[in-house]
Amino acid sequence: NLRFILRLMANIRQAIQEDRFDQFRATFWQSYRPTDEAVRKRQKGKWLRAREEVTLRGIKREGANS
Repeated sequence: NLRFILRLMANIRQAIQEDRFDQFRATFWQSYRPTDEAVRKRQKGKWLRAREEVTLRGIKREGANS
């Protein structure tokens, strides 16, 4: 999720600027719960299919321009 990553990076930058990154990291890892494995695999499959579709569209477009 891009929103999660952008917010995380902003929080990391702020923690570094305030010289409290070690505290931030410890707090983050205490509360962070990754997605369970089944959900992660489904999401990865969706991402791979979407990437493949974009690639195929690009190949079709290149073929049409040849």
